[in-house]
Amino acid sequence: MMAHDGPSRQAASHTPAGLCASCRHVRVVESDRGSIFYQCRRAATDARFARYPALPVRWCPGYEPGAGEDRAGG
Repeated sequence: MMAHDGPSRQAASHTPAGLCASCRHVRVVESDRGSIFYQCRRAATDARFARYPALPVRWCPGYEPGAGEDRAGG
């Protein structure tokens, strides 16, 4: 997988992903076919969080603002 810059905060506010797009715990994964998936890294250590939550996420107890740091291509 290839790493890319995370989404900008301005772009995140206009995305159908909701809070995930601007959460510091997100890992944005792009498939070989160009599909975009938002993986919650909190799911690895806390069962309350879905690994790939249903979008758009409008409220989340684990949300922390920050640039979605990781972006990987498939």
